[in-house]
Amino acid sequence: LVLILEDSRPRTRCPLGVVIQLFPGQDGVSRAARIRTSTSEITRPVAKLVVLEPARIIDGEGNSPSPGEDVTDVTARFR
Repeated sequence: LVLILEDSRPRTRCPLGVVIQLFPGQDGVSRAARIRTSTSEITRPVAKLVVLEPARIIDGEGNSPSPGEDVTDVTARFR
């Protein structure tokens, strides 16, 4: 869950969205993201996003790791 910052609005009025895809730059660091909002899908630079709830990491069988459990596969990563 992310807050999508807009220059024309205060943060309390900015829309919320869910990141559905990340676009890395040539250096491998995520530079842009496709976001699903309540009304559409948009693409924004990650510098204009505020992460409100980190992504849950789910293994191939749909299981979330237990607290304290080692995780080796990261599917979404923000820098």
